[in-house]
Amino acid sequence: MLKRPALLLGMLLTTIAVSLFVASGIANSQSKSKTSKKEEAKKSDDEEIKGRLPRYYGQLDLKEEQIADIYKVQAEYNDEIQELEDKLAALREKMNAECEKVLTAAQKKTLADLRDNSDEKEEAKPKSTTKKKSESKKSDSTKKESDKKSDDDN
Repeated sequence: MLKRPALLLGMLLTTIAVSLFVASGIANSQSKSKTSKKEEAKKSDDEEIKGRLPRYYGQLDLKEEQIADIYKVQAEYNDEIQELEDKLAALREKMNAECEKVLTAAQKKTLADLRDNSDEKEEAKPKSTTKKKSESKKSDSTKKESDKKSDDDN
């Protein structure tokens, strides 16, 4: 019975997040004039903009000018993206607080203990032991190949 309200809450939060995104985009597009966009472009031409290429772009043999243009595009969106991420984080906090209001005192204590234990485990983990996805995929494919061979042998 708890699954249905949780599903509804998830759908509601998704709807709110999308609404916030659309509303902020409309507000930003209406509030910026063409002259301010030109001023921003001029400022960005004067300053050296740094960024990070999107996934796989590094394999495209991009020219320096293309890389600079990509960084400029990213810079145009970074503030808005950060603002939305902050709003989303605040919304998640609010949702979690409301969810916790439903819990009994014993459940709240158990939840706090579980979170503390999880935090301790994360702090204790050495960072170098995490596998990259590519390494994981390689080991999975190697495992599948060896499983195939053993099946063929039988």
